[in-house]
Amino acid sequence: MIIAAMFAGAIRFLQVKKPDQVAPFVTLLDSLKVTVISVLTNVIKLMPYGVVALVSNTIISRGIQAIMGMIGFIAALYTGVLLMLIVYVILLLFMGVNPIVFYKKAFTTLLFAFSSRSSVGTLPYTLKNLEEDLGVSQETANFVATLGTSIGMNGCAGVFPAMLGVLMGSAVGAEMDLSFYFLVVVVVTVGSIGIAGVPGTATVAATVTLNGLGFGHTIASIGAIFGIDPIVDMGRTMLNVAGSMVSAIMVDKWEGTFDKQAFLAPLNKKNEEE
Repeated sequence: MIIAAMFAGAIRFLQVKKPDQVAPFVTLLDSLKVTVISVLTNVIKLMPYGVVALVSNTIISRGIQAIMGMIGFIAALYTGVLLMLIVYVILLLFMGVNPIVFYKKAFTTLLFAFSSRSSVGTLPYTLKNLEEDLGVSQETANFVATLGTSIGMNGCAGVFPAMLGVLMGSAVGAEMDLSFYFLVVVVVTVGSIGIAGVPGTATVAATVTLNGLGFGHTIASIGAIFGIDPIVDMGRTMLNVAGSMVSAIMVDKWEGTFDKQAFLAPLNKKNEEE
């Protein structure tokens, strides 16, 4: 990611100083972007069927009891997801943006994220939604939404590992004081950097958090939680995408490039059908 940022900075500089020499490389990158988006679009059309297969496999291999035994954890995680969605409402209101309009226009994208379980797979729809429906500039949408697929994912790298950290801390008898919760926040924040936005990476974030808190020896004890991962991963991914979209709007507002008229305009019927 650091190398990519260095390349991006060099390209922006050279487009001003030596535009003719850097133009072929920029064209190549644009072509690669279009090609990758096309491949992802074809793959994610089949992904919902894969989600059904994963959930079915969990029930068949572990039995319905495994899911029923973890119903409390599932409920707690989705409560955390709901609370974060409310936090997004507060942030949007603070920025002077109507949260009702946001959720109405972002609903299709969030639904796709929920069913696909992939922030990266949802990225083409996220970018299109931000630019065409939510009034976010192309530069901000491309930068913030793309960065949001690997950094700061509030669901997979935030809520989920934090819950596991608190759960295992309580199980091993750790002192649940303010310093412990502060440590959880720090470890989760640092561990969220560089987590890929594809199905299953929350497991990596969870192991990073548990090791960072000194509970690495408990990883073998949370197999049941990973067994119901497809169920909780849907909510986590939706939260990830919602967070990156809210971040894009906030950054665009700060930059002064947010198109409020486009944001408040009626949703394009063609986009609704898609």
